Amino acid sequence: SAFADIEAGFDPGASYEFEIRHVNSFVVLPSGNLHSEKEVINETRKEYLITGKAGTGTSEGRLVINASRGNIRLN
Repeated sequence: SAFADIEAGFDPGASYEFEIRHVNSFVVLPSGNLHSEKEVINETRKEYLITGKAGTGTSEGRLVINASRGNIRLN
């Protein structure tokens, strides 16, 4: 997405992997059973890659977001 807000809600018992590549965006991840890592791709452009897993157990789903600006909220 470019210049758009993204909000995604998941069942509290869901387990999934995620990859969020964003440039100059504000990202809010859910609290609780979450493991994430943030990698700087280009600090000058404020480009980052956040990867991780939400929930426990086997991850059958995968969420991939590529965004330029805007807000990203996972609930």
